[in-house]
Amino acid sequence: MPAWIAALSPETVLVVIAGVGGVIALLLLVEAVSRLRDWQIRSGIVFLVIAAVVAALGTAGAMLAAGLHSYARLTKGAGGGARGIPRNRAQAL
Repeated sequence: MPAWIAALSPETVLVVIAGVGGVIALLLLVEAVSRLRDWQIRSGIVFLVIAAVVAALGTAGAMLAAGLHSYARLTKGAGGGARGIPRNRAQAL
């Protein structure tokens, strides 16, 4: 793995992957509509289904990145679990 990718945070990498997935899904959608307009029903539907799957994967990646970002923000400097709750009894005393 290149060093510049390793230097990025996991949230950033997931957002980039989701963005690239969104662009690919948009291009596949445009191609599907073009084929459906030319009455190439089978290949148009195949492209439409592939575009929907790629868009769903991109959305899942974006939601995962948002969840990781929120988790990191909530647990940053808390000393224990989320919202400062101690993880064990030794920390509570």
